[in-house]
Amino acid sequence: MLMRSKVLVRIDRFLVKPVSVAVKMMPDAEMEPPYDGAKKMILVDDVDNRQFLCELVESMWEELPKKKEKNCK
Repeated sequence: MLMRSKVLVRIDRFLVKPVSVAVKMMPDAEMEPPYDGAKKMILVDDVDNRQFLCELVESMWEELPKKKEKNCK
């Protein structure tokens, strides 16, 4: 089983980081912050198109930042 540890979305809306490939795939998408004071993210409105969602996530995967390692005390 392959475990991937990158955060992509929030529960009440589908938001993705504005990495270059995501911007290219959705050039007219709205940008909004996930919460007050946060950086804006891309709102994905075509959530019923499974093929598009798979292509989007696979395409942007390498551009997403890796999870920061936490130091154990």
